[in-house]
Amino acid sequence: MLNVMNSGEFATDDNPFPADRLVPADIALVFGMNSPQRPADHAISLWRQGYVNRLLFTGGFNRQLGAVEAEVMAETARRARLPAESILIEPCASNTDQNAEFTARLLAKTASPPRLLIVTVHFHLRRARLAVARWHGADAICGWSCYASRHYTAENWRQSARGRLDVASETSKIRQYYPVAELLV
Repeated sequence: MLNVMNSGEFATDDNPFPADRLVPADIALVFGMNSPQRPADHAISLWRQGYVNRLLFTGGFNRQLGAVEAEVMAETARRARLPAESILIEPCASNTDQNAEFTARLLAKTASPPRLLIVTVHFHLRRARLAVARWHGADAICGWSCYASRHYTAENWRQSARGRLDVASETSKIRQYYPVAELLV
């Protein structure tokens, strides 16, 4: 498979982890997961470094957690003493496409479209970028910053059964959920 998005940073099946594109943005769009502390901590660090003005945590009820991902991440940010006006939540999404769709609806109420910095685990970035481009428009994405899986890194994923499984799963989902025309955006 060739590049997922034609932006100068290519992701292929041989190298499915594009390098971070860390630039200042209005909002960090933070995708939830089974371990919400990790994306929350990464996003809080970006906020503290001045890369983003606000954090938008997205993710609905997670059975494994027994809680809403976005709310758990927002609580982490509040405990880290981020100001309330810097924290937004989207608590209903149950998959990547809904994360993007529901946050686009939420942000449509703002005066001007914000510039987004995607925050997600490294193996999920390709699909997250496609979903955000679909619902927010490709021009809304100004950058991304990823954190590594607990099980492997971008450098050693091939040596990890979990790494190979995660990359194969993401590649399959991209092919299933995104028509070829969208891959060439």
